[in-house]
Amino acid sequence: MFRRSIGLSLGPLLRPVTRLNVPRTVLKLNTRSIVSVQPVKKRSKLPLYFIGAVVLGTYGYWKYITHHNYPPTVADLLKEGLLATINGAGPRKPDYRKAFMKYVEALQEADRLRMDPTSDEYTGIQIIIASMYERLNLLPEAAAMYAEIGNTYLIALAKDKIPHKQRDRIITRDLRVILMAATLMSTDPNTFKQAVELVRPHLVMATREAVKNSEELRSLFEEQMSFSPDILDDVKAHRLPDTLLSDSWGSYKHEIVAMRDLMTGIATASGEYMQALMVKTKTTEIMLTSGFSTGECMLSAANVASLLYLQSINLKLNHNVNQNANQNSNHKDKFESNGFSSAHNNKSNFDEIISRNSSTKSKAEEFLDLSEDFYTKIVDTIDSLNTNRTDLIPEAYIMSLYGKGVIKASKGDYAQASELLNEAKLRARGSEMDKLLAACEGEIAKVDKLKDMTPEEVKDLPTAELPTIDIMFWKLAPEIDDSDRPVLPEIQF
Repeated sequence: MFRRSIGLSLGPLLRPVTRLNVPRTVLKLNTRSIVSVQPVKKRSKLPLYFIGAVVLGTYGYWKYITHHNYPPTVADLLKEGLLATINGAGPRKPDYRKAFMKYVEALQEADRLRMDPTSDEYTGIQIIIASMYERLNLLPEAAAMYAEIGNTYLIALAKDKIPHKQRDRIITRDLRVILMAATLMSTDPNTFKQAVELVRPHLVMATREAVKNSEELRSLFEEQMSFSPDILDDVKAHRLPDTLLSDSWGSYKHEIVAMRDLMTGIATASGEYMQALMVKTKTTEIMLTSGFSTGECMLSAANVASLLYLQSINLKLNHNVNQNANQNSNHKDKFESNGFSSAHNNKSNFDEIISRNSSTKSKAEEFLDLSEDFYTKIVDTIDSLNTNRTDLIPEAYIMSLYGKGVIKASKGDYAQASELLNEAKLRARGSEMDKLLAACEGEIAKVDKLKDMTPEEVKDLPTAELPTIDIMFWKLAPEIDDSDRPVLPEIQF
């Protein structure tokens, strides 16, 4: 390969000679002598040396990258796996199964050589194998591999086997691979609840680590959690983004929020709205004090409002007061037993809201009013901002108008509902948000139908006539920067 590269580099130097008006046979016989007597030959050595140095340097860099930090036997297997992903089944025809087997052999060789299972090199091989599983559509196996990496990190962190200076970076990697595993598991109806069990110990560990290093963060978890929209007062007073607790989370604050939102989504899909509400409310409080943007915080608050609305609907569907009390008690017990209380010391006005002596209907109305108050607060807060409405703020505003319109319709105020929904529709069209636009149009059609119905007919409507849930939870989780995802050096050159 090296000689071929040098030969190719000589082409431009020899090519002008072929333009001489010399018979072909003479040219073949005298090429060396012609080149050697031309004065330009000496001047051409510099670019030749330069080209040769570049070729040698590139080859050396390739050898260094593919062998650096890996034992030679492991590096050779990794290179074979890489080549199989490019030309395994012929020129430019990847063979992922062959590549997969080579990476598995590399991992087995790493085990034989007793490489550190928490090292970037070892976990890098595991991540490549997990990605191969995904390419082969073996998603449970991919999730299991990601989970294995995370559990290795978790055990090492718990036993203080990770140096103090590296703990922050390892926690970030741990949360990311567990998020990969849990995301894959949450797409399968048979395993999506198991994703919560997988996430929980890692979330608790990371939260404890952050709380241990920050008294301010400890205070956030010790103070009573409120379902009041007053938590947005700092936003209205132009004190956002508040970075008071941003450094307390190290480099993994986005991963913490993403994990909590994953748990919120799973609880919501399971119909456990109260548990989802408590997790999401605390998540919003974290975001409000940890340097998240105004738009991200407003969207998170809108999701809290949506959960309050869903809990109101849930209570309406239960006509037995005792059944509701037991169910809500179970939600609380499940929440307290899942490890959050011990790690977070969460306190809330849960009992104050749920255990009031009132009928099921009035409980539902309380949650509905709280939901409307949240949506109203978001709209008023955004109206008060003098900054440009960018960074998810338009989405939060339209979503809140939409949610408030839905609530007005459920209360029978169809005129106000139409006004709010039409405003949301116009703003969605102006912002080119097609999904929000379609949701608004669908809800407006429902309201127009309700206007022509009697109260008795409205009362008998099926409860399935709910708003578009995925719109009410627009962009539930924040974007995660994937730039630090550990990868093998071989796939980077």
